[in-house]
Amino acid sequence: MSQVARSMSDHEAEVWAALDLVCDPELDESITDLGFVEQLDIHGDGSVDVLFRLPTYWCSPNFAYLMASDIYLSVGQLDWVSQVRPTLRDHLFEEQLNVGVAQGQSFRQIFGDDADADIDEVRGKFRLKAFQRRQEVVLRALLAEGIDAADIVAMTASDLEYRPLSDQDAEIQRLRYLSILPAIYFHGPFPCREFAPVGQTIAAKAPAFVDDEARLLTVAGLTERLQMLRSVRLNMEFTGTICRSLLAVRDKAAEVPGSSNTGKLED
Repeated sequence: MSQVARSMSDHEAEVWAALDLVCDPELDESITDLGFVEQLDIHGDGSVDVLFRLPTYWCSPNFAYLMASDIYLSVGQLDWVSQVRPTLRDHLFEEQLNVGVAQGQSFRQIFGDDADADIDEVRGKFRLKAFQRRQEVVLRALLAEGIDAADIVAMTASDLEYRPLSDQDAEIQRLRYLSILPAIYFHGPFPCREFAPVGQTIAAKAPAFVDDEARLLTVAGLTERLQMLRSVRLNMEFTGTICRSLLAVRDKAAEVPGSSNTGKLED
């Protein structure tokens, strides 16, 4: 393999790794795992084109913007990338969204008076759901490994950082949970001022498990907390099943000769 080819292959792997970090905000699952990314093109000038598609033509513009802007930001952090062009296809707002995100515009700048939601509030709502889903997986995995509830609620962030889980899926969620935990501390009231984050990191001795308002979990409240987290997970999994089914229908439609593959109803 030539040095140029090897370099391009390395760059492609880096871009895919960056895309792995971009999640459908409603499902907290990677857009690569969900099959949303259809094509990746890396050019000699360091620009990157990412073609992606959502399950339906009518998917919320809020979700579409969050994913497109996260693609723009995540891939754009690679030091050799000169420009990122996320391109959403087969979507009601694809044209204005693609142009706006490529120019680094905000949700309000792209949609103007038609922007019917505070995008930061929407992002915060789904960040909380992601926190809840990841926390449930980690808590249940620790209990399954025989860790006492009192020891679990007493864990610090440092304890959890150096406590790998034997279940592979749970281990992935442990790392993802640790990555989102600072945001909960950052945006909620702190259990103690000494745990307040500097930037987006928290003190090593900060409690590893807190509720949605960054208050300490207790042994007495753990069962009720797990019941609530389970309902959140089941709802997200149900939505994920629907999304995958809708995307499969679109993929099937693409195989039909002459199909426009937009998912729009025909007159």
